[in-house]
Amino acid sequence: MCFGEGGVMRTRWFVLLWALAGMVAVTGNAVAQQRVPEPAHLGFRVCNQTGSAIEVAKALNLSEQGKPRDIVSEGWYKLAASQCMTLWPGKLKYRYYLLYAQNKASSKEWKRDIPVCVSRESFSIRHGRCEANKYHRMFFQVDTGDEPNLFTYNFR
Repeated sequence: MCFGEGGVMRTRWFVLLWALAGMVAVTGNAVAQQRVPEPAHLGFRVCNQTGSAIEVAKALNLSEQGKPRDIVSEGWYKLAASQCMTLWPGKLKYRYYLLYAQNKASSKEWKRDIPVCVSRESFSIRHGRCEANKYHRMFFQVDTGDEPNLFTYNFR
């Protein structure tokens, strides 16, 4: 196919305009992101200070008093030794958060007395029911107190 000089110029202009449109969209998006920054120092973080890898599951109890139990849970977050991770980014919306962790190699668990549904594989459970292919682990509650911005829990 032969475009000739005019066809090549039109093609170049089209490519240039298309590229600029993409840059404007990216620039517009970047500007929007700059208007509402989410500082990196906000959120609920966990740090692995054990010296070996662990797996962490998180949960929130969204139940209201007098209503059925409504716990949402997610896992498994893998943390290498000395690694930290933000599990809930942004300002802290709740005072109490639920955690469970395990080191499969040593059979160590960080647990307490709150049964929460989990799965053997990565999971995200958005209701309080524990279906047949899931099972319970005993989570513990972390009280962040009055801290609205950043809270760090250290596994030791």
